[in-house]
Amino acid sequence: MADRLNLVVIGAGPGGYEAAIEGAKKGMKVALVENRELGGTCLNRGCIPTKTILHTADLYHELQAGPSIGLAVSGAEVDMNAVQIRKGEVLEQLRKGIASLNKISVYYGTGTIIDRNMVKVTMTKGEAAEGPVMLETDHILIATGSVPACPPIPGSDLPGVVTSDGLLEKTDMFEHLV
Repeated sequence: MADRLNLVVIGAGPGGYEAAIEGAKKGMKVALVENRELGGTCLNRGCIPTKTILHTADLYHELQAGPSIGLAVSGAEVDMNAVQIRKGEVLEQLRKGIASLNKISVYYGTGTIIDRNMVKVTMTKGEAAEGPVMLETDHILIATGSVPACPPIPGSDLPGVVTSDGLLEKTDMFEHLV
């Protein structure tokens, strides 16, 4: 037996979860389907983690320039493990905010469109042991986002070449970055 909904949104990135919120505000019964983390690329592997790491870098550079404004600091250093922990805390706080959306059912899994009114969700968290969930709906919105593309450039498979995802997970410092 399928759950009956007004709107199923496949993809919980900024486009998907905003659409789900708008649908719920208009009184629709809404489901949000996501096969990774809520918030999509922007929150988890793009804008937010980048800004969190850059904030630390900016503060470090300000400390280095301190003597020019009469501020002397010695022993300042960057602890990349601590930077990664802080980044994780920021992301988790924002994900929890999305997960607490009222009147929206969140399904962690991969959504497959069966027909114009049916979405099958192969669960990856929570109810996964119970098998796929069928969602019957009036409307389906596809907001599946993106993944890093690796063009076939000679040498792109060498050690040290990373995508944006890999770069944002680094716990050691680069001497140079291009």
